[in-house]
Amino acid sequence: MQTDASVFLLETGAGLLVLTAALLVLAGWWWGWAVPGALVAAEVCGLTALLFALLGAQVSPRVLGAFSVCLLLSPLSHLNGWFLSLLRRPVAVAVALAGTGLALVLVPVIRDELTLFDHANELLVARQEIPTPELEESLETVGITTTGQTIPLFHPLLDTEMAGDEVAWLAQGDWEYRVIRLGDATLEANCHGHVFAHGKFWVLGRHVSVILQENSYEESANPLPGDLAIYRDSSGMVSHSGVVRGLMPGGAPLVESKWGLLGIFLHTAIDCPYDKSDLRYYRHPTRTSHHLDTEELR
Repeated sequence: MQTDASVFLLETGAGLLVLTAALLVLAGWWWGWAVPGALVAAEVCGLTALLFALLGAQVSPRVLGAFSVCLLLSPLSHLNGWFLSLLRRPVAVAVALAGTGLALVLVPVIRDELTLFDHANELLVARQEIPTPELEESLETVGITTTGQTIPLFHPLLDTEMAGDEVAWLAQGDWEYRVIRLGDATLEANCHGHVFAHGKFWVLGRHVSVILQENSYEESANPLPGDLAIYRDSSGMVSHSGVVRGLMPGGAPLVESKWGLLGIFLHTAIDCPYDKSDLRYYRHPTRTSHHLDTEELR
């Protein structure tokens, strides 16, 4: 994934390295002033290119050349005498040009490799999103809160290809080393359905807040086993839910949750592929089960 600027920097760096090799061959020759002067211009051009590369600027060869000429003609040009005195020494010339040449070659290569790495990470994150199958509302069963509020329940339109290979999916993010698998992958229920609908239906995230309110849950600052772990994204929408099953040394909660159409896992509260912008815990003073009552419509 090399840009035009990267190619230009690579070519400039390679040119300086070739020039270095030529100087080493001609080390015993007397050059006069023309060759050292040209070498001063080459070194300034190379250092300018390196500066632009480090700043990440995308510049054309013409702009780079113009900037280099301005440096040579600027008040800083009195430094040219110092450069010229060094250029009388072939070893100093070789070190300066070789160092700049190597930097020009390595900077764009490293930058492009980092770009590829970031792109690969973006693809990995995208692959780590758990797909949601198309759903249809159940016409036979609804959930009922303690206040009598009905909660629609859903069935997935089964797609065996969407289930995919859970083992491969977990390996993408090294999840297999961070979670304990408690249940098989099924399409029958999602995380909310596992918590609120006996693991037999899908429940939509937007209905979780209704369940919490209608069933009189209270937010808890100190989670305990049996509490709900409710994850919300940056917009405030519920993205995931689970049940606290234990506490790690130091009090970090261990959460049991179903990951969409994947399996059921025991994990630390932060080790899950869902948005953790807003993680809160909820407790009910008397309920021993979080499952909704159900009512048959037929």
